[in-house]
Amino acid sequence: CGKNAIQMMIALLCKLPLPEADLSALSAIKAAYGMEYNGESVGLDKSDESGRLTLNLGLMDWNDKGYALSIDIRAPISVLEDEISEKLAASLPMAKLEDVSFSHGHYVPEDSELVSGLLKVYRERTGDMSAPKRIGGGTYARHFDTAVAFGIEREYRENRLHMVDEALNMEDFIEDVKIMADAI
Repeated sequence: CGKNAIQMMIALLCKLPLPEADLSALSAIKAAYGMEYNGESVGLDKSDESGRLTLNLGLMDWNDKGYALSIDIRAPISVLEDEISEKLAASLPMAKLEDVSFSHGHYVPEDSELVSGLLKVYRERTGDMSAPKRIGGGTYARHFDTAVAFGIEREYRENRLHMVDEALNMEDFIEDVKIMADAI
């Protein structure tokens, strides 16, 4: 898991001699979200068969009129929009929720024909019998009832996805193409 730059910046700013109103707002954000990634302090740390909730302070805008936080939450299918809104509102009572958009989670059971078929191909090629990973990514698959995002991640390789120097091992890439071809 990476480190969130906004959360780190807020922790640093809380140590500076800022005007009381700014320090109060920053301290409230820090208390509510700290350095967590699963909504623990705001009561949203939830999991189900579709995965674990993730909460990310994605963008922050601060000016002389106030501040705005953009919070990205990838929620398990059992967590509803109302619960998220209630917990977020309670986490920063001095703030107001605006421009909220919600997409229901997406989950296709492991024993479905699609997922079991993909797992069979993957396991035959790799010998890896581990359980499939469930992530909260906003993929194209959520727009179809029976589609899933299918990709290969190797536990023995450092995952640099969406990080500095993002790269893929060429031998792994060639094997991934074979797995995808078998899946198709």
